[in-house]
Amino acid sequence: MALLTQQSPLARVPALRILVPQMLGIVMATMTQCSIIVPAAIMVVGIFLYIALKYAVPHTPVWSLRVRWMWILPLSLMCMALGWINSIASRPPTIDTQVVNGTIAQVRIDDIEFKDRSMSIYGTLTSARRDSMQLLDREHKVLLTTRDCDYSMQPGDVVMLRCKLGEITNMGNPDGFDYVQFMQDRGIRYRQHVALDSIMVAGQAPTLLTRCNKLRREIEREVFGSRLSAEAQDFVVATILGNGKFISRETRNTFAAAGVSHILALSGMHVGIITLLIWFVLLPLDYLHMRRLRLGLTIVILAGYAIFTGLSASVVRATVMSVIVLVGMITHRKSISLNALAIAGIILLLYSPAMLFNPGFQLSFITVASLLIFYDDRARNSNSNKVVNYLSGIVVTSIVAMLSTVILSAWYFNTVSLISFVTNVLILPLFPFIMAMNAIFVMLCSVGIEIPWLTAMVDAAYTCIASVTRFMGDAVPGHISNLYVTGTEVASYYIALVMVLIWWKLKHIKWLMGAGIVVAAMIVHNGYVAMTTPTQGFYIVNNYSQAQIFSFNAGKGKLWTPYSETDGTADVELFRQRNSKFLAHYHISNIEVETGKMRDVINGKRIAIVGNGRWKRMQVPKERIKADIVVITKRFHGKMEKLSQIYDAKLYVISGEVYEDRVYSLERQCQSLGLPYHTIRTQGAYVAI
Repeated sequence: MALLTQQSPLARVPALRILVPQMLGIVMATMTQCSIIVPAAIMVVGIFLYIALKYAVPHTPVWSLRVRWMWILPLSLMCMALGWINSIASRPPTIDTQVVNGTIAQVRIDDIEFKDRSMSIYGTLTSARRDSMQLLDREHKVLLTTRDCDYSMQPGDVVMLRCKLGEITNMGNPDGFDYVQFMQDRGIRYRQHVALDSIMVAGQAPTLLTRCNKLRREIEREVFGSRLSAEAQDFVVATILGNGKFISRETRNTFAAAGVSHILALSGMHVGIITLLIWFVLLPLDYLHMRRLRLGLTIVILAGYAIFTGLSASVVRATVMSVIVLVGMITHRKSISLNALAIAGIILLLYSPAMLFNPGFQLSFITVASLLIFYDDRARNSNSNKVVNYLSGIVVTSIVAMLSTVILSAWYFNTVSLISFVTNVLILPLFPFIMAMNAIFVMLCSVGIEIPWLTAMVDAAYTCIASVTRFMGDAVPGHISNLYVTGTEVASYYIALVMVLIWWKLKHIKWLMGAGIVVAAMIVHNGYVAMTTPTQGFYIVNNYSQAQIFSFNAGKGKLWTPYSETDGTADVELFRQRNSKFLAHYHISNIEVETGKMRDVINGKRIAIVGNGRWKRMQVPKERIKADIVVITKRFHGKMEKLSQIYDAKLYVISGEVYEDRVYSLERQCQSLGLPYHTIRTQGAYVAI
């Protein structure tokens, strides 16, 4: 019964009684993939228990005190069922592709990403007709990709095409990124690769989001047309307009090494600063005794800003938390607390249950929760000197944030910065002023005005930030990369952290000893994983741009990229970025690159690459060439029959770069000739470890 007294954590943070079972329901929905009947039954059980407690228990003070702790059970069951049902309902709906494919479909463009020689269209499938009959009962979000670009297309355009949808699958590379879950979090289950000349723009059907997207692109063009340096332009667009796609990989790596990569993405800190800027601009309303109007307008403008920037998960998360704080100010309630944080979590998970598995959601909520827990202690021990108190607050905040998220950074990004608190002390005090300058610069650019001295100040501010991060990232040895942790280690770390927190509050040594035991078990587990990890192997990468083969032995790797026109340095950097977890898992720190040539034998496997045309001039040998694997690239345009006469192969691997229509033809040829084959595009990378 003491669990629900006024002194218990659940009594001080009542929203946790809803949030924790809601999160458990979302996890159960992800793990089980069952129908909605199961959570509905749990909901019925919870309602039944609630009714039983309400009407079967005598309404006396003694009995009310006795059964008070029991009320948590029906509440938990109902909240878990709610999270479970909401998670199932929010999944992208399925489409009967056998019925829809081949029809003329209509897609509304929601967003477009232009690349060097291709285009990704994020759209909404609004109709698919056959014989004037509508085959869809609802709209579906889809991804369309093309080989070429049409820069005249804009968000809000409606295009017509022949439907040939396929369900999105993972690349299948070892320790690879879960692309399926990432796209389903965006509401997209299906994709289609389509020739650009087969898409016809049929009109426009703009929505509020597409109008905002179009306006945001126009403002981006104005910023890119300004006199700012190229890197400063990218920084301004990322921090104010929320589009960080133009930030170079080198810049990202530099900021990550210094531990301040969070300032490159529009997130909680940026939204908080923008909230303060809006609040300051509306200050005159206070003198007119319109404080509630000031608060209300701040909320409305902040919500409009979230919509304008595209309602990304991080912005929605920060906006909800800011609105809760502002609503607390309107109602004269203290909202900056763990309870307000839990309420924000409940709202966000109702809005998007998949957000629970978003790294940004986890990192931000754990960080804020940790800071709120330590806030009272820091406030009690604060210095009377405001400057000292401010700077020490930044240091303590950075250290607490680093300790609370260091294991998640290693889990998701395989890297940890140990000097982030120093870099934050150097940058964060001035960052609100930099954000204010960037915001004013963007607003002036949106109406075609550019003030030279403001441009110079924005440029100088970015140069200062870039110089500090470059110095801290290069000169100070505080960046650890190539880290690999397991889910067990993540759970163990947070169990130990909670035990340390309880010891900090209660001063009972048993909790500190328990944390030490958990840490020791985590170290032993890490040693076991390291000892049982193979030291050599190779795999043929699932890469849609080039056929790549990667081999490794004793911590050293070799990446072979055929027909590369450069020295391969860019290929290695991109490979490191896309395979960081794999490299950390197998402790690979050094990678050499080979382009245009390769050895016949890799880790005991004889490999042949076809596609450059030389095989066409080869005469059929008297005795076929023995090979373990024959890799077929997109430059191969011949017949499998000719290859089978040249090579005596144990396996033919159709690389991921081969276009889909060509893949089907090669598969049919292999099947008719009885040749063993592996299709990387559909089956994933070929791995031999």
